[in-house]
Amino acid sequence: MKISEIKVLKITKDAPSTILYETSYEQEEFQTTTLNRIKKNRDVKLIYAYSQKVGFTNKKKTGLLALFKRRNKPIPKNYLPFFEAV
Repeated sequence: MKISEIKVLKITKDAPSTILYETSYEQEEFQTTTLNRIKKNRDVKLIYAYSQKVGFTNKKKTGLLALFKRRNKPIPKNYLPFFEAV
């Protein structure tokens, strides 16, 4: 069954893992399917993606800082300290 074929979907508080559905408006009774929950492994060990801080090239940084000096101010002024620190 494809999810696009479902016309009516019903989930009850009594059985939250059971889904009742109809594939046609003419159906009088719901068909049922049961969800199987997969236990998630919570013991995930994170590793660093980079060994050093990733930054911008000098040309890109100069270009970004030049945007703060433009008349129409495409980047708000309160972001200036962030771009200066990068």
